[in-house]
Amino acid sequence: MKTYGFATWLTALFFLLVSTGCNIIGKQGDAQNPLATENESCIYLGDANPNPMHFGGSTSIDYSIKDTSDPFLIVTNCLEQEVYRVNLDSHQGSIAWNGLDSRNRQCGEGVYFYKLTSNNQSVTKKLLLFR
Repeated sequence: MKTYGFATWLTALFFLLVSTGCNIIGKQGDAQNPLATENESCIYLGDANPNPMHFGGSTSIDYSIKDTSDPFLIVTNCLEQEVYRVNLDSHQGSIAWNGLDSRNRQCGEGVYFYKLTSNNQSVTKKLLLFR
């Protein structure tokens, strides 16, 4: 019986979740207008690029918000423990995350979730960090 490494299993899990449509929680607009219509969500959270992310690298996350009532972006591990948080001061932009937690320590290999919250609405997506 062949054995597989931890990173192989994480990669397989990541692609399984993506292929089953679990990559977006919440609503978003189309590519031309990332903000949704008035009846839908007022926030847009782009895909992390690159994803998966290697140690020592950085990933960029685009966002757009209609209403800026104390918006913030958090990164959590698979145990839902917050590892990084940034308060946003503009309606749209891009956040760069380098894989470090709030204390400037390297986060471990695994699946992370990044969540944009504004005005009691949120959108969550996944990110894979590996060596």
